[in-house]
Amino acid sequence: MAKKSNVEPTKQRTRKHVIASQSLNYVEKFIYDKGHSAERVESDYGYDLIVSTYDTEGYVEPGLILLQLKATDRIRKIEKDTCVSFTISIKDYRLWMAEGYPVFLIVYDAIDRKAFWLDFQKYFGDDKSRGPKAKAATVTVRIPIANQVSTATVDYMREKKAKFMASFGKVGHHD
Repeated sequence: MAKKSNVEPTKQRTRKHVIASQSLNYVEKFIYDKGHSAERVESDYGYDLIVSTYDTEGYVEPGLILLQLKATDRIRKIEKDTCVSFTISIKDYRLWMAEGYPVFLIVYDAIDRKAFWLDFQKYFGDDKSRGPKAKAATVTVRIPIANQVSTATVDYMREKKAKFMASFGKVGHHD
């Protein structure tokens, strides 16, 4: 049996902290593998990573991709395990829907070490019935299991950003 310490407790790194770090590390690897960069947000008011993309020559492309990561030990699979269900605050919903740049919600399954992504604005834009009810404090999303984070996910995000920038007549990527 471990000896009890007489030292007063200090700050503690919890499981929640550990899996949050694991989720960042997991997602960043795919971004870096595609030659792009990700900046961790120090003051998190709705986003965890800000992604910049680069063309095949290494030149930065205009615009940003915004990612919010959520890590859990208790992933909720529904619809015969074809979807992950995740509940977010209405404040996050409002912020992400008002954002011009593409916003992606990524839910990290810390047990199976997988992550699932949702093109947030498209999800709610494609089906208005998915939106929150009046005076709701939360809204639940369903993320297809097929939306597992990969390098193809990063390509999709980059294309989404390029289309957004093109809508303003801004130059997209060069390849």
